[in-house]
Amino acid sequence: MAHNFGTAMVTSFRPTDQSGIEPRGHSSHKGTVPRISITLVPAPITLMSDPRVTAIPRADCCKPILDLGRGASAMADVPGGAIHLFGGRMTGGVVRVGDSVRRPTSASSAFVAALLAIFEQREFHGAPRYLGQADGMDSLSFIPGEVPANFRHWEDNQVAAAGALLRAMHDATRDSELAGRSPVVCHHDASPSNCVFVDGVPTAWIDFDTAAPGSPLEDLGYALWTWCIASKCTVPVERQAEQVKILADAYGIQRPERGAVVDAILERQARNARFWTELMASPENAPATPDVLASRVEWSRRELAFTAQHRSVFETALA
Repeated sequence: MAHNFGTAMVTSFRPTDQSGIEPRGHSSHKGTVPRISITLVPAPITLMSDPRVTAIPRADCCKPILDLGRGASAMADVPGGAIHLFGGRMTGGVVRVGDSVRRPTSASSAFVAALLAIFEQREFHGAPRYLGQADGMDSLSFIPGEVPANFRHWEDNQVAAAGALLRAMHDATRDSELAGRSPVVCHHDASPSNCVFVDGVPTAWIDFDTAAPGSPLEDLGYALWTWCIASKCTVPVERQAEQVKILADAYGIQRPERGAVVDAILERQARNARFWTELMASPENAPATPDVLASRVEWSRRELAFTAQHRSVFETALA
């Protein structure tokens, strides 16, 4: 199947209207300062990050397309030869200069720089390279490729590649000072919307602002959800379970941890619902209206209920 993509690296998003669309995932972990970012493309598709939520039309949850939505139309020339990258984090001010992406520093800058340095030292090529910092800007290498603007039903080889890529990323951080007492450093948002595809194959992770030490199951549970499971998808749950197995096998998860995989998926879905519920309690700091926040809570709980309802199907596939 041929795909027509542009070339981009997800870097910054700005809040915008999201009425009439439904979230498709997010990332958060203990100790993370919630920061929400959004971009709109011509179709009603929204990407959010830190914690990140991908929103797509309800009717198109399994639409078989990859629409970059962040190619030439998402960039504009600015003085000095830089290209301003629209749609990204709330910090704004992100530009591409040649083969680098420059973005304002943040509280996560030092950790991300150290993490990307570990990747380079250990020859993990599935992430940007950290190029340095100057004038209040972090500089990262630009990764050419395709980044999906919406979720879909992926092919088996794509799901397998995502699982293998996640394992390679985790392995690159094992026994590192950055991981500390945890087994690995987790991305905490290893969804399709943070993955660069090359020739239709998941090849690199981007946007590490929520990365932190953790358990591999934290990332694996979230990846299995966002790559394989959708409560309103027309793909039968048995087929979704087959792809859960494909991704888990490609990752190489073994017992006894394999027996906790479905629990890890449910935990990430519950965390998603909790995150949006907590924001409803502080509407002055929320990135959306109360109605939109309520819809996200409802969606998250529906995803959780769907997975719980079909738990035996997923567990049987993983056995």
